[in-house]
Amino acid sequence: MLLCIAAVAHANPTADELGQHGIDLAASGRFSEAIEAFKAADKLESNAAHSCLIALAYTRRELWSQAEIFLARCHALGASELPDWLPDLESLIAERLGQATVAPVHIDVAPAGAPAQLSVSSFLPDETFAPGTTIHLSRGHHVITATAAGFEDEHYSIDVANTSPKLVVIQLYRPGTRPKPPSPPSPLPHAMMIGGAATIAAGAVAYGVMGIGWLKLRDRTTDNFGGAYESMYVYGRVASLSLFAAGAALAIAGYVLRVSSHVESPVAAVAPVPGGGMVVIGWQR
Repeated sequence: MLLCIAAVAHANPTADELGQHGIDLAASGRFSEAIEAFKAADKLESNAAHSCLIALAYTRRELWSQAEIFLARCHALGASELPDWLPDLESLIAERLGQATVAPVHIDVAPAGAPAQLSVSSFLPDETFAPGTTIHLSRGHHVITATAAGFEDEHYSIDVANTSPKLVVIQLYRPGTRPKPPSPPSPLPHAMMIGGAATIAAGAVAYGVMGIGWLKLRDRTTDNFGGAYESMYVYGRVASLSLFAAGAALAIAGYVLRVSSHVESPVAAVAPVPGGGMVVIGWQR
């Protein structure tokens, strides 16, 4: 029976035992293991002392950004139980962050006051912090995750290229309230403008045919070849005017549809009519 009780006690150490184990590990230079021991102790009994010790261990590993996070936790969890060596630790962290190639990033959430916890891809998953915190990130690509009860998880990507300060505000959405992404722009307006330009170009060709007929008819010494030049002039004139009108209408309509913010599903049709053409433009909601 005594052996059984001893085994249970050994398998389930208390927060104080885990904390002391972390101190022993740190004293022997095993700082990564010490951090894990302090974190395990903090899960059993969250207090400022554990966070302060984690911050101290991270300074020994020269991971200043993580040390900064747990230093903030240390202050948030306790006022009367802070260790005497904490001011020296604060000065050291601030000094080294000032020397490192890192950017101060202030992270907040909207709506303000949402009970969110923030984490960064370059930190361990359990190294979270509250909104309104300024952390220091090294150069590179980082993903900030915001998790809050009653809201969907949000992921915000940020690329740090220099040491200039940055502000990040992550918008949180309750389930079912996220706005739909805008629909891709319709290719129809662009196609209409291209079609209008091509139609105007065809009108220019017809105008040239009309011009040739007119010049030949004006030259009284030129044979009309059975009315060929007259036909070129008459039909070229009708065709050029119709194509110019249709092309201009199509191009203008395409431009209007492109710049209009009220068009969701534009439709258009071109139909020939006696003596010209008709362009019909509309949209569906």
